[in-house]
Amino acid sequence: MALVLYHKNHPDEQYQYVHVRLNEVYSFIEYRLQDPHHTHMNFIARDVKTGLEKTFFAELCMCNDVDDGNSGYVTTACEIVDGNSSGGLRIKGVFPDGKFLPDYYDGENCYACAERIKHPPGAGYRAGHDVLGYGVGEEESLVE
Repeated sequence: MALVLYHKNHPDEQYQYVHVRLNEVYSFIEYRLQDPHHTHMNFIARDVKTGLEKTFFAELCMCNDVDDGNSGYVTTACEIVDGNSSGGLRIKGVFPDGKFLPDYYDGENCYACAERIKHPPGAGYRAGHDVLGYGVGEEESLVE
């Protein structure tokens, strides 16, 4: 399902799904969005032309009827990532200068996922940017 969006956005490339590890899937609720149920994941797909495997990031949103054939999910983002891509900050709870960002929103990072979930640049996905929405680092990161 996610590769359909990737191929639509990158028509010159063709990948075939290989596998996903269950510990590389995070489901969470994003209260700032109209359709709050989201999933971030990394999965492996193989380039049809070269046979090389790549890691992908996908964001799914449950915004349709659960009987629609995709369990209600729609792909909202799918991009290639690698070891240099940003990981989630759920466990780290790191904030610039130890202070929360304005409106507790960081459009560049994901605070819903663990570091092992690699993400594209922040504008490449829509959920996970709420600094406080997932109970992350609330006590140790408050600066008076």
